[in-house]
Amino acid sequence: MGTRTKIKREEFVVYVPAGMDVSEEEIIERARDQVSKDQSVPVKHCLVYGHPLWDGSGYKVTIVILDL
Repeated sequence: MGTRTKIKREEFVVYVPAGMDVSEEEIIERARDQVSKDQSVPVKHCLVYGHPLWDGSGYKVTIVILDL
């Protein structure tokens, strides 16, 4: 039998209010970099995705730290 690998270690959700004069990509990168620094994990172990909130009030950025 093979060994089972735990892929997801921890998940963080960051809400960024609208009105910041930066691109969606920059918001996502900043959130990823901050979680990477706070959790002391390499940026390459962070799976990141974000999308605007349905009411236009900002962005929801989800960062999943992979246990590689």
